[in-house]
Amino acid sequence: MQDLLTHLGYPALFFGTLVEGETFILVAGFLAHRGYFRLGLVVLLATLGAFTGDILYFLAGRRFGRALLERSPRATALVPWLERWMAKHHVLWIFGMRYLYGIRWLGAVLAGSSRMSFKRFSALSLPSCLVWAAVVGLLGYAAGEMLERLLVDASRYELLVALVLVLAVILYAFLARRGERRLEEPAP
Repeated sequence: MQDLLTHLGYPALFFGTLVEGETFILVAGFLAHRGYFRLGLVVLLATLGAFTGDILYFLAGRRFGRALLERSPRATALVPWLERWMAKHHVLWIFGMRYLYGIRWLGAVLAGSSRMSFKRFSALSLPSCLVWAAVVGLLGYAAGEMLERLLVDASRYELLVALVLVLAVILYAFLARRGERRLEEPAP
């Protein structure tokens, strides 16, 4: 199992954090506590994945701008409010957008479609990604520590706990997406 995680786990972490990534980094933090991953490498790869995703979304916003935002009814509804907030608090916006599940892409696209320079965005995004990766990775690591203290022989349950964490986040994402679809449906 450790060979499989070592060979596939780190690339999965990078690509998972490229898109959204909370699930991947929480599980990777937990597995770092169990000795399968190195926590420093988890934080580094999650930072690089999130930063790469931010840059790609920013560039998509720069290239396609409003047309990209208008493809999502949820984005269309949020954009006016988000633009006003970003204009007043752009530093807080860049740091805070990644903690709002499901709209990280929207924040970066919106920044790309605005007058914000690429240099400014990337200078704010990189430390934001590092803080996010460290916080979420340490939460996963702390979950492993708590479970170890709660369970006398945690090694018997580590795979089960990792699966439960993944399933819980997938269920949350499914329910959140289902709620978004209801918002997107026209009112009768």
